[in-house]
Amino acid sequence: MRTEKAKALGTCFVCGQACSANERLIFENPQAVRHHTCPKDKLLNALRKRAEARGCTPKELLLMRLAEMQRRIVCALGEVSFEQFCNTGPQGFVTLRLSESGFDISVEVRPVFMLGVIIYHETLMTPGSLQQRKAQLLAQVLESASPHGLSMSNGLAETQMLDRLKNGEDHWDGRKKADLALEILSAEGIAFKALSFVEKDHELTLQTFAKSPLRLQQLTQQILGRLGLLDAN
Repeated sequence: MRTEKAKALGTCFVCGQACSANERLIFENPQAVRHHTCPKDKLLNALRKRAEARGCTPKELLLMRLAEMQRRIVCALGEVSFEQFCNTGPQGFVTLRLSESGFDISVEVRPVFMLGVIIYHETLMTPGSLQQRKAQLLAQVLESASPHGLSMSNGLAETQMLDRLKNGEDHWDGRKKADLALEILSAEGIAFKALSFVEKDHELTLQTFAKSPLRLQQLTQQILGRLGLLDAN
């Protein structure tokens, strides 16, 4: 538990980690603070060099990194949906953790919520809520099969339901996974981690950049604006 002396002052706009009152900080302006160990010029120079090597602009490269993070989060949300319907243990939380050195996302079930460690969490459904939601989703699967004259057993319907939860477009609660991923990525500090993912650039593709939604482009603009790189087109 944080003491008053170590109370968080927000997040570093370069690395995305929490800033505390008991460490040396640099205030770019009243809204932007960074650790003294996080020189933005070093990260920006690395971004420029990697962009040149790929034949694109820093803006395009950052957008590709954010798009890859979004893609990984969408896949992880499928795992979260699956865990909600397959975990029958005690109440707890399904969590997403972003790797410190790349785009990898891990999904874990935790008995307690750990502040500052994860990028997203959901409370596990109670048995009653789980049965109610499962019945609704199973009914949707059976209903989608009937217009095609298909007869489906409950076992097959449940298998298809779990496959939709894991690989489909919708989260277990009906939200679009892509929209939820953007909400997670837009949270303060998380998107800025993409600045340090230099060693992962070989995983990126121009197709990922081309498909990026407008909100992701706006997030890229916001980051570059705070770093003073908006003129890097």
